[in-house]
Amino acid sequence: MTPTERYARVTALFSDALERAPDERTTWLAEACDDPEIRHEVEAMLAHHADDMPGPLDAPVFARPASSFSDAADDEPSPLLGQRVGVWRVTGLLGRGGMGTVYRAERDDESFTQHAALKLVHPGFAPDFRLRFLRERALLAGLDHPGIARLLDGGLASDGAPYLAMEIVNGEPITAYAETHGLNLRERLGLFLQTCDAVAHAHFHLIVHRDLKPPHILVEDAEGGPRVKLLDFGIAKLLSEEDDGLTRTGSSGPLTPSYASPEQLLGQPITTATDVYALGIVLYEVLAGTRPYTVDGLSASQTERVICEAPPALPSVSAPAERARALRGDLDTIVSKALAKEPARRYPTAADFAADLRRYLGGLPVEARPATVRYRASRFLRRHRVASASVALVVAALITGTGVALWQAQAARAEAAKAIAMNGFLIGLLESADPTVEGREVRVVSLLDRAAADLDSVFAGQPDVEAAMRFTLGETYYQLGLYDEAEAQHVRALALRERLYGPRHPDVVRVQNELGFVWVQQDRLEPADSILTLALASARTFRDEDALLATVLSSLGGVRYWQGDQQGALDAHLESAVISERTDEPDEIEIAAAYGNVAVVLHELGRDDEALVYMERELEVYRRVYEPTNARIAMALRNLASGYHSLRRYDDAVRMNEEAIALFRQTVDPDSPDLANALSNHGPTLIKVGRYAEAEAAAREAMDIYARTVGTETQTYAAALLKASQAQELQGETAEAEAGIRRAIAIFRKTGPEDHPAMGYSQLALGKLLAAQERYAEAEPVLRRAFAIRSQSLAPDHPDRADIASRLGEVLGRVGQRAEAESLLVAGRDVLRQQENDERAPEAAARLAAFRAARTPGS
Repeated sequence: MTPTERYARVTALFSDALERAPDERTTWLAEACDDPEIRHEVEAMLAHHADDMPGPLDAPVFARPASSFSDAADDEPSPLLGQRVGVWRVTGLLGRGGMGTVYRAERDDESFTQHAALKLVHPGFAPDFRLRFLRERALLAGLDHPGIARLLDGGLASDGAPYLAMEIVNGEPITAYAETHGLNLRERLGLFLQTCDAVAHAHFHLIVHRDLKPPHILVEDAEGGPRVKLLDFGIAKLLSEEDDGLTRTGSSGPLTPSYASPEQLLGQPITTATDVYALGIVLYEVLAGTRPYTVDGLSASQTERVICEAPPALPSVSAPAERARALRGDLDTIVSKALAKEPARRYPTAADFAADLRRYLGGLPVEARPATVRYRASRFLRRHRVASASVALVVAALITGTGVALWQAQAARAEAAKAIAMNGFLIGLLESADPTVEGREVRVVSLLDRAAADLDSVFAGQPDVEAAMRFTLGETYYQLGLYDEAEAQHVRALALRERLYGPRHPDVVRVQNELGFVWVQQDRLEPADSILTLALASARTFRDEDALLATVLSSLGGVRYWQGDQQGALDAHLESAVISERTDEPDEIEIAAAYGNVAVVLHELGRDDEALVYMERELEVYRRVYEPTNARIAMALRNLASGYHSLRRYDDAVRMNEEAIALFRQTVDPDSPDLANALSNHGPTLIKVGRYAEAEAAAREAMDIYARTVGTETQTYAAALLKASQAQELQGETAEAEAGIRRAIAIFRKTGPEDHPAMGYSQLALGKLLAAQERYAEAEPVLRRAFAIRSQSLAPDHPDRADIASRLGEVLGRVGQRAEAESLLVAGRDVLRQQENDERAPEAAARLAAFRAARTPGS
């Protein structure tokens, strides 16, 4: 029995024994356990358990910061100094809490040298604390992650006090480390992502930490860069357990108020979102250098009111001036989502939180940010690409139109009196905010709610001004992700404008367009389609409103795309592009976005040659609008390279990728995800032209960038690793290649759903490698899995699906499943031979011919 299994067995027996009457426990234990050593340990634990001892854990175990896990001198001598606890000898004091102490210790059983942080409960303290302590031992025994301090040993001291021997961490709290080492924004986020990955590992095992704070998140210098270590699962809770009272964390329970979530203070159910809230506080502090609010010195009721009700200032408001600008926008929004008062409005898990931060680092649209028209456009222009067919056909998010900024639209048509009335109302609203009551940073939502409630009375008799104000409020609510409130304002604005102007008027259409967007965010695609179709019918009747018509067409194209109507989406986006080109003052950036929309849909329809035309037009616009060294040109070059790759124009793809990479090196940070993505996509194209060593080098440079920025347990890192491994295989390094592919599969499995397309690609790579080594029995289940995953997203006549079918058929023939093998081989050949210049077609034909030539199964 391993130490982990032993700890779990002891704890389980102890818990079960407590459910029985005291006079029944000894007899029951003798029957339930035949191991005398385990039985003795459980009996010792029961002997020191007293059911009538009150007293919750009212202070964290560490009275000093956990960074005192170091070789610093002790503050005071310890009575245990030099004494033996289990196999450990105490050599110093690390930290002291109200009910427990942490000692520095070294192994003293002559087996080997080892140092540890020894956590020991003071004898005589409350039984519920000892049970929590024993539970921590069981929890830690089940966790195995480089970001979580390892459990080395555990048991009972001679006086019956339970102890844990844990990995000693020579580090400092994440917040202190970031400041003392002068870390930049990406480095700070990199450390925080390591923290999220460690917490995500616990969440995967149904464990909530429930006391995350900087003293429990230490950073130590290690080979390859700083590493985070997560400490202290002392008040963690298994999600699958019923709450037995040991893990309550109300205002009188074990928690740290400054990092406690509203539900912890209110005694409500604890979920993984509880840890997300604490992580949000930590990230706020890492980025801004201060916590979002201070509760030190407040009474319990005041603390509860601040945490449960007071809106925190945005990190960019609290941060030092040199960092404030970088935090505005996405990072403010991500942190705000993590700090939502209601658990349902936060990220569900630490993995989801980390995924959104990685989207931010990669320049992708983040989930926390309301996907406004302008936001989608800005992200599209930064990151749009058609992914390389050799890895994953990840289609970029479809732009749903760039719209017209509200203030621009209103300034172009509103009378001076309307503008003055609106400005006066807004100024008065801001002046009415009393900082002595509401704090220096008055909550934006509170001001919006106050404005919405006052509009009827303030603008009585001015329906045009009220409609304009409701339209503005609706858009603002939308940007804050408050879609129900946005819908209410737009519905009122629409009713007012229809009464003022009739059903067909540009201002009516503008509200219909925005209301359609709100319904899309509420997953109400059918009503969104209906109102945008109505708006389009009206927009076609207007003169001199081409920009509005193009906007509505683009919006409707987006809805049709999300509904799966790709032809309808293509028709709308093509017309939007044509109209955008013919406006009196065409906006070339918007035109380029329209070209990108068309390219996305064409690619989705399998019309890559046509998609390429629009990608080339997009690049042409960028070359004309921007300076030659602008990074957006590099992005367009990278997109075009992917398009060339899809059409098997590999020499052109190599040329575009090389130009893109050279331009990225001139224009972006060396650790930019844009550069990493270009390098990663370059590898498969270099493979196609036989430049295997260069392909591996490009993929490994991408891996290095991802390792420094987003970490090694991420899908982007795994994708680059997969490409490097494929290049290794082609250079004859099959053992190394197989190890790399299997590691990529493990990362994909850990970070995404089992049926993610990336998993299909990696399974295919492994299956091909195994088959090439004639390890057919091993290859069969792997290729079956690849075929099943890819078949979910590929049409029956797609050449990629046909290639997997052919490869699986060959393997099945080798293991004697000839009927199924022939069916797959024929289907694969028939599809591939219809593809012009597809190098896989002759391979599929050769497999079928070899199968039919074989006289006996497996020959």
